Amino acid sequence: MANSPASSAAIPNPGSSSRWIIAILLPAAAWRGVIAWNLPTISRDGVTFCWYARDLGTSGLDYLRSPAAIQHPLYPALILMFERLAEWVGAAPSPMLWQRAAQVVAILAGLAVVLLSGAIARRIALVSRAAGDPGRVGLLAMLIAALLPLNIELSADAMSDQLHLAFYLLAIRCALAAPAIPAAAACGAFSGLAFLTRPEGLVAAAAGLLTSALTRQSIARRAAQVLALLLGAAVIASPYWLLTGKLSAKKNPLDWFEPAPASASQPPSGFAIAKLERVDLRWFELAPRALLEIFRGGRVIVILLAIPLLVLLGRSWLRPPLLMLTACALGHFSLLIVLLEREGYLAPRHTLVVVSLLIPSAAAALDWMIARARRPRSAVWRAAAVACLIPLAVYSLRLPNHAERWMRTSADWLKSYDPSIADKRILGGASTKRLAFYAGAAWSEWNEQPRYYPALCDMIVKQRPAYFAVETGGGFERVGNRTVLDRLLSDRRFASRMRVVHTEHDGRGNDLHLLAFDW
Repeated sequence: MANSPASSAAIPNPGSSSRWIIAILLPAAAWRGVIAWNLPTISRDGVTFCWYARDLGTSGLDYLRSPAAIQHPLYPALILMFERLAEWVGAAPSPMLWQRAAQVVAILAGLAVVLLSGAIARRIALVSRAAGDPGRVGLLAMLIAALLPLNIELSADAMSDQLHLAFYLLAIRCALAAPAIPAAAACGAFSGLAFLTRPEGLVAAAAGLLTSALTRQSIARRAAQVLALLLGAAVIASPYWLLTGKLSAKKNPLDWFEPAPASASQPPSGFAIAKLERVDLRWFELAPRALLEIFRGGRVIVILLAIPLLVLLGRSWLRPPLLMLTACALGHFSLLIVLLEREGYLAPRHTLVVVSLLIPSAAAALDWMIARARRPRSAVWRAAAVACLIPLAVYSLRLPNHAERWMRTSADWLKSYDPSIADKRILGGASTKRLAFYAGAAWSEWNEQPRYYPALCDMIVKQRPAYFAVETGGGFERVGNRTVLDRLLSDRRFASRMRVVHTEHDGRGNDLHLLAFDW
């Protein structure tokens, strides 16, 4: 896919000129800011990160040992830092301040992802002439990363994915540098930072070890690089391991060997099972399903663009330094299959790392098309090059979480209905934690499944919540909730103490019900 000398000479090469980088970063930052500002509600995991940051500020490092600390701590720690900084300059503490702090971290990380996507693509083009002109490929990779809807959505939301990806790409960029001990140590350190954000961050360190071990150097030199990488990762990650006494608080592989003590009528003690849309796949269906989600994550076009260079470079992907990308991509693809097999679910955001690793190849293909579009009588290539970016641009205009706006409006209603809501507790499913977050109330989770109705009643009796929130209507998350609501309303143990105080409609047949208890 290398450009011919004639075509290369005919195309201006902006290289890494700061004006072109700024021309991509400024609109990317502006649009991420617009989406973040107008986001109807953050995701349920976003609430978890905000509450983690709040509790980290209250309890300090002891909170990391708490069963409630089910996420890795680096993203919440940065949220806490920005929230405290905002308070220091005069902002009043509020749920929205926590949300804005989380969004600032995600947006800054998202812009770093755009820059690093270009840096990695440029390095790949320098390593292999088949990847096209390094300057143009780098800028096109930045453009694709800036337009990728998955990047935009996760930058605007209060999610850890963009921060994790930024550190992950930094680790890869260090590994793609000329073989050197400092670069290996930096690769391990950035992989450790990625791990402190999300557990799969250590895949970069594992890939770096493989790449370092297979470089064409003396055994002593390779051993030194491997040791430097291990030390870099250990120095960053080991304090977390020592403090918590476990490998990971989220999807710990060691927990897979422990039996789940759930019964038919009671959920596991102290743990709320998320109500997720799970699929039961046979072993030969796992890889195709994972590939389907990767195509969805890349909005199809990124994956289709990447395929030609993947084929053209052939065995080069199995040799250092490109082996680093191959090992990371295969490692994360394996994790997707494990997630599907063990948990039965997979979302496009889980494919973010794989899709991001394909962006440099997609940029090289786009560069090849643009080179031909500059030739005389090449209207087809011009149309094709533009058409490749249209799906990304169109999807990037979508406002995430628009169907869940009722969490904010219901919270606003509740604050006006009950001015003392901050001193009270709401009991609800995983989705309705956002109602408690925006209302500033305490929250407890029930398992949102009819067979766990006895456990729900036990929670009501023991915790005596002020309110119970439940969604009814279509969709797997609401299946059975109408039955639970009707059963609860007719339960003579609570009939005299409970009443429906608010119902919110979304216009599509779904309802959010808020019940008040009088204890």
